[in-house]
Amino acid sequence: MKRRYKGILLLLIVFLVLVMWQDLSLELISGEGDLLMVHPINHMDQVVYESIHSVSLTRLQESIEIHKEGFFIIRTVKYEDQSGAGLPEYTYDEAVFYIEDNWFVIDKMNRRFDDLEFWVDAAYENTLTISGTRIPLYKLFEKEKGSIRFEVKKQPQVVIWLKNLLL
Repeated sequence: MKRRYKGILLLLIVFLVLVMWQDLSLELISGEGDLLMVHPINHMDQVVYESIHSVSLTRLQESIEIHKEGFFIIRTVKYEDQSGAGLPEYTYDEAVFYIEDNWFVIDKMNRRFDDLEFWVDAAYENTLTISGTRIPLYKLFEKEKGSIRFEVKKQPQVVIWLKNLLL
């Protein structure tokens, strides 16, 4: 009988550890609210969002830091052509502008966002690189296009595992 209680106690402890072990994850959510992907992340992980600008048809990259408090900080934006609509023309605060290897670069932007939303389309080759893993975002959509929102969640590791299992 004691052995049975020890086994139940051990399972209870394992369950509590899994529930209490909190981790950060990056969740990608469609414009309709469907969960498309869950990716575990580390505090201060750098991710890179890349696409082709819809007007100038040139490449752009955004280096984004994920903060442990659950928000994003855009650190650097690089683009090949300054003629695209909506591309930065000047810097803010401590940001610096320079040209490097034929890229226009705005560094040290330090712009904070609670979530990020992008329009994804196979024609614009939208990708996200996390910890060296390159993810073609348009492949997450049945028609290879749609709105996507990035959110950072702090949740039990077991919940992250379950969400990935159900996707």
